[in-house]
Amino acid sequence: WQMRFMKKVRGLEKILTDQANPDRFIEENEKLLQRLKSGYNRAMIKINLSAGYSEKEDFAAAKNVLLSISVKHVQGANRVIYYLNLALTHFRLDENEEALKI
Repeated sequence: WQMRFMKKVRGLEKILTDQANPDRFIEENEKLLQRLKSGYNRAMIKINLSAGYSEKEDFAAAKNVLLSISVKHVQGANRVIYYLNLALTHFRLDENEEALKI
């Protein structure tokens, strides 16, 4: 099941990168999020959502999504991505002190 899930997630990434359609990317990730129970998988999708909002330059929404994630569910490389995305959203919102703390 996890392998199929990861394939689906990678497929969604093409909506953002190849098609440059952040609205559809967000919509598809929201749909996927509704069906997930695993904290790890939910965190991964929320990180994707923050990327979609960042692409739309809605950094407040991106930050809110990231802050809704329980960091204990973010592992490995995803933890690095989480903190990089969070720092970026703080910088884009001129919250430089918060960004520098990260």
